[in-house]
Amino acid sequence: MGKTKTRQPASRDAAGSVQLENGGTGVELHALSDKLRSPTVSHRSAACISVANLAERCSPQLLQGGILALIMPLLRDADASIRRHAAGALRNLCVADDAGVANELLRLDAFDALVKLVIETAPDDACLPLLIATLADTLPPSSSAVQSGAIWSLASLIQTSPTVAHAILDLFRAVVESSPEASEALLTNNQAVLPVRSALSSASPLTSANAVALLALVARQVPSHSNEILAAVVPVLGRWLSVDLDSALAELASHHAVRRDAVQAELDKQREAYNGNPGSNMFQPTFDVDAALEEAWEVPFQAFRDQALAVITAAESLANLVFVDDDDEGERWDVAQVLRQVDGIVPVLLSRAALCVAHDARPRVAHLLTACVERCLECLGNIAVYADDASTIAAGVVSLLDAHGTSAAPCILRGIARLLAVTLSSTTDIGMVRANAMASFATNSLDDGVRSAFVSALSRLATCNRQYSAPVGALLKDRLVNDKSARVFVESANGVMDVFADDGIHQQTIADLDLLATLRAVVNDASRWKCHPGSDYPGASDDLDEARDNLNQFIEYRLRCP
Repeated sequence: MGKTKTRQPASRDAAGSVQLENGGTGVELHALSDKLRSPTVSHRSAACISVANLAERCSPQLLQGGILALIMPLLRDADASIRRHAAGALRNLCVADDAGVANELLRLDAFDALVKLVIETAPDDACLPLLIATLADTLPPSSSAVQSGAIWSLASLIQTSPTVAHAILDLFRAVVESSPEASEALLTNNQAVLPVRSALSSASPLTSANAVALLALVARQVPSHSNEILAAVVPVLGRWLSVDLDSALAELASHHAVRRDAVQAELDKQREAYNGNPGSNMFQPTFDVDAALEEAWEVPFQAFRDQALAVITAAESLANLVFVDDDDEGERWDVAQVLRQVDGIVPVLLSRAALCVAHDARPRVAHLLTACVERCLECLGNIAVYADDASTIAAGVVSLLDAHGTSAAPCILRGIARLLAVTLSSTTDIGMVRANAMASFATNSLDDGVRSAFVSALSRLATCNRQYSAPVGALLKDRLVNDKSARVFVESANGVMDVFADDGIHQQTIADLDLLATLRAVVNDASRWKCHPGSDYPGASDDLDEARDNLNQFIEYRLRCP
């Protein structure tokens, strides 16, 4: 990754007009506003394009300068290209600053008008997905469109195209997430819930998977209907989790090769014709070769991407279904009913979690595969926490370390470590070789989240199986002394207290490691209780204070032990 560019504040000229900087090119806000009001089509179009290009760098200045109030009328412009450019400008502003756009739309009292515009926009209009996505990011639950249920009328558009369906299902999910009462409203509105249910069987992977995600969320929020919803959702969820992405990758490579060879054949044909005509000028193909080669990759990639995203979305949905937030008020979610319905899904998840992310894969392919593995690991972790018997996961998780190796993405390694921590039991012996591999990650990984996760997993291993207490204790001691990350430091301190907590046990190990002397030195070293640059995280300071107090109590307790 390159260096992050520092956002430059807007400058002001002598007349007081805001000067917006865009890649070294200055754009005057006053002139931009005038062009948006211009009766000339080309001026309005160019101004919308400028706003779209400026949005990432200058969204605060644009919003403060009243640009949104000028963009909104253009969404109904008589010229289709201006409507499209205005929708693109609005979307880019929202992507750059969704909270700012939401506040400005609220100030302008424009939400109802925007919802009405979406309802009235033709299904084949290119603006529609952009407008729906903007609503998904900004629409407040207090809006009359949500309160009156008018928003559900958009369900009639789900069958028009996969792009529109995807956008509408995302919008409905955002509405339900921000207003749990909306779940009841959705379920009681047949004009909305029937198209959503029919989307489960859509031929489009993304449409089907997004319908799964929406209905899974509704099931969580309306437990009285959960059995009925899960009966419809779980088979589809299992279908997408079972997609063989290895075969999909092979199909992607095959289709790409066919298309690439077709481009090369046409190029060779034209070059051969040129060589047969000596009087011609320099050879120039009649098509854009680079664009054709890019399309040869892009078309099959889109098909692979949709399948991969369906797997990721299905795994996210199942992970959310198999999770209980102890802070939630009201009716407690029955995880057991979900586990009964998804019986047999664990081997599928383990298979997906073992997907190989090739180092020579194109970045977008590698990103999708990594996200798939990460989500499946998260899902397995949630299942392992709540399942009565996690032996299948416990038996499979150790092989994931071997499958991914030392160069796996940090998010994958963190997921494996968490899964190891929640599946280890007092009878589990993963072997010293794998324990040493875990210790290597805990010590040598450049990612402090990976080091912390493996410290936690090793602490759990030593707590469950005493034969590992000495080597794990030595590692925890080393991390307390040498690791500069607050995250790893706190986890190591907690690990010491967990591993060596029992009365009358480990006294000899503690003495052999000279652990108490090290702990006293650490507690008295003020520099160890401060967050170092690059190691801070939300709540780190409080966690460090709590760990220090706990270590002091642990030292006093151990000194009193016979």
